[in-house]
Amino acid sequence: MNYKLLFLDYDGTLKQEPNEISRANKEAILSACQAGKKVSIASGRNKDLIMHTVKELQLDKFGESYTVALNGAHIFENCSGTSLHSVPIPLNLTYLLFKKAYELEITCHVYTENYIYFNYHDDQFKWYQEEGCTCELIDMEQPGLGLKQTPLKFYLFSKDTNKLNRYKEEMDAVTKEDMNAEYSSRFSLEYTSTKASKGLGIEFICQQFGLTMDYAIAAGDGENDISMIQMAGLGVAMKNALDSVKAVADTITERTCMEDGVSEIINRYLLG
Repeated sequence: MNYKLLFLDYDGTLKQEPNEISRANKEAILSACQAGKKVSIASGRNKDLIMHTVKELQLDKFGESYTVALNGAHIFENCSGTSLHSVPIPLNLTYLLFKKAYELEITCHVYTENYIYFNYHDDQFKWYQEEGCTCELIDMEQPGLGLKQTPLKFYLFSKDTNKLNRYKEEMDAVTKEDMNAEYSSRFSLEYTSTKASKGLGIEFICQQFGLTMDYAIAAGDGENDISMIQMAGLGVAMKNALDSVKAVADTITERTCMEDGVSEIINRYLLG
């Protein structure tokens, strides 16, 4: 198959914090773009965190270019930064998600297109601020939680995986009809609308190019990558991916994220 598009998850696929994107991965992505292929990021991260990577990889230098952010809840055009598509989560459920996080003392935040609202002013809050994001604290007493924009994705982080599992189990009854609940790593749990996913996001971008999903490769490592791995013409799980991701992938890389697995994907399947 002559694949024309490559969709890459960010954390655990393109790079691993706190490391930089490797030279091998950068060179492979640039070679693909120069060969007329389209490379897009499909991430759980928000626009502010992704745009500097778009510039770093020069994805905005080769014509029409798009990014899937917030697990498909936000899609924007790379050259102008213009938002093309967004899918909100219900405000009443956002309130309940915050309430449960306070009960279990779990760090969490909700993303809008341009803001991030946290439940605690902690290290996560400071890190996002240092990365250039506009961060504020949620106000449970205010109408609409004090949000200035519509909520798009809810994120929780805890090194206590039992606590995260308990949170998900206790919230399933009220969220499962309207929201996806997916682990992006062992320590992070993410909620988006059931009408948003990375799979639907990459389908939206394929349509912008007038191509079917058969021409797309999608690569990732977390549960939030499963939808795009299943929907793409070729679904690739990283060697370091969760077992649940490897189980649905068409192929698994021989190298991990830390071993330039993205360059392997590009040279073997997109250019090879």
